[in-house]
Amino acid sequence: MNCIFCDREITNKGSLISHQKTCKLNPNRVIRKSNFEIYNQKVKDGIIKKPVNQWDKTRKKGVDYILTDEIKKKIGLKHKGKKISNEQKEKLSLARSKNLEELGVGGFKNIKWYKVSNINNEKFIVRGTWELKVANILNENKIIWKRKIYISYVDNNGVKKTYTPDFYLPDFNRYLEIKGYFSDEDKIKLNLVTSQNKINLIFIRGKNFDDKLIENIIAPISPLSYTQ
Repeated sequence: MNCIFCDREITNKGSLISHQKTCKLNPNRVIRKSNFEIYNQKVKDGIIKKPVNQWDKTRKKGVDYILTDEIKKKIGLKHKGKKISNEQKEKLSLARSKNLEELGVGGFKNIKWYKVSNINNEKFIVRGTWELKVANILNENKIIWKRKIYISYVDNNGVKKTYTPDFYLPDFNRYLEIKGYFSDEDKIKLNLVTSQNKINLIFIRGKNFDDKLIENIIAPISPLSYTQ
């Protein structure tokens, strides 16, 4: 299905309808207000009250709170040397992965999110046009894919982390990772993930997906494979 205004391909009917209403090429498009604009309008209409800034409130009373250099030093000494425990790091890693995967927010301001369904009509969120293209290719070839897969591994500092693959193919028991740039840090992480969990992971690099993509994905592979 394609947008009647910009010809953009969208697989989900509900997403297509929503997109067409706000499409930039739609002459009668609906302009959605940001949460900030909606909030300000509610304050203006008297529906809600704007919270009072406590510093302004005290200044109106003739009181001004100032943090002296001595107090700042005491605050600094109180927190000096405090580190996040490994347990807290583990919880943060898992929470961040779930936040990114299930809510589609956090840490990727310049990457657009898309809601896509697999051939079983299970809805997932994918990041960017590359992941969207792979999802569409898998759907076209009737290959079941899933997301929201959380894999635990221990990094070189002994901290338990969470790795979230881009796609999991249950019929082939393998995972796909889509990246435009493969850093040394990524190599270390993925090698730790595959070696500790004994999983089959295919790394897909670049934006050019040729006709052999599916063939490369479902072919017999080693624990960590790379396809250009």
